[in-house]
Amino acid sequence: MKRLCVAMLILMTIVAVGCGNNKVADSGAASSTVSEPEAVEASTLGVPAVKDGVLRPGEDCAEVCFEWDPVEGADGYEVSEENKYYSEKEYREPETVEVADNTYVTGAQDYFDFRIRVRAFKGEGADRVYGEWSSFARSLIQRT
Repeated sequence: MKRLCVAMLILMTIVAVGCGNNKVADSGAASSTVSEPEAVEASTLGVPAVKDGVLRPGEDCAEVCFEWDPVEGADGYEVSEENKYYSEKEYREPETVEVADNTYVTGAQDYFDFRIRVRAFKGEGADRVYGEWSSFARSLIQRT
């Protein structure tokens, strides 16, 4: 009988405490959830609107220059570039690089098509948060 009473007392205590609820009643203290600030911060980073690439002469070869409007609050941008030979149906495996400003330049080759997408980031290391990826911007190299 004593064991049953002790078990009931423990069960009632767990139910009364809230079984792990992190809220502190009427104290005004914030929840101890760590992921909430990151989710809110990431959603505040805008999605870059990337313009289609422009072919221009470079030092050693032609270049394709992509630009986008800066995203407020961003520390930098992650750029994912894909390319393919014009007659291929599928783009090759993307290469991802980080850039500090709102432009990305890649060396152009005859008969290659390029596309990129961009997302903003804020912070460093484990504290880094990313915005959403942009739509693809394209640059079709003219065939000679």
